[in-house]
Amino acid sequence: MLALQRRTAPPRVRSDKTAPRESQGSLRSPAFFAVLGVNFGLGCFFGSVGLLVTAATTAQGLESLTGLILSLSSAASIVAGLIYGSLRSAPRPQLVQLTATALVTVAVVVAVWSPTVIGLTIMQFIGGCAIAPLLASSSQITQATVAASARTQGFTWINSASAAGIAAGAALIGGAIEVDGIRSAAILLAILTLGALASASYPARPSRTRAPTVFR
Repeated sequence: MLALQRRTAPPRVRSDKTAPRESQGSLRSPAFFAVLGVNFGLGCFFGSVGLLVTAATTAQGLESLTGLILSLSSAASIVAGLIYGSLRSAPRPQLVQLTATALVTVAVVVAVWSPTVIGLTIMQFIGGCAIAPLLASSSQITQATVAASARTQGFTWINSASAAGIAAGAALIGGAIEVDGIRSAAILLAILTLGALASASYPARPSRTRAPTVFR
């Protein structure tokens, strides 16, 4: 359906073969790799929480609560997204990304401290509050970091990083639960999210190719 929307399609931009290949350098910039690291870590969180919650509810005989607990993160993300989107003067995307990634890390630490249904419910709520702002800030940073000629590739790469994190997180955390239980799996997830936090801490510099409304 999107392909049929001609009225809202952006104007065509002809490539200039004589211009410097700025887009390739942008995609290889440390700032953009930092965004990829953050999205990979967020994907690990996405791919792991379902397994952790299911394992905990099954162990405590509360399987009927699994769906309700898993939906909590989505509900929290919707509310956080509405609040973040309604801000007239939002913080810089890098600060939002760093704060949201730290919030996800705190959520996983709660699961390490209390690998029970209650602890994982708290993890779902705290982590859910960070999801929408984290996704929005990642897109904003990508828009500011990657040149317009390569922006579609940039958004594709951050989505691919999230998908890779989901696959890796599910495989690693599922194996850890099977081998050594929920707490060990939560510790492993905490390590993965710390990697995302380290990526979010990268001091990105605004790019000259950014849109003027991205950093406010």
